[in-house]
Amino acid sequence: MGFVPYLDFDKLTPDEKKSLRDLLKRERDQLRDALALTEKGLAKLGKAAKAKKAKKKKKKSR
Repeated sequence: MGFVPYLDFDKLTPDEKKSLRDLLKRERDQLRDALALTEKGLAKLGKAAKAKKAKKKKKKSR
């Protein structure tokens, strides 16, 4: 999709407005899903790093 510096919404037909609104809703939902997956992945990475660090500390204390 190309860059549009300015879009005059008043000149759009009702069908064009509806399809644009639907497109934006789909894009927003996809971005929310991607953000949720990213946060979930980062949480897993954080837990794995903490577990590895704790395991490393246990080895040193022996």
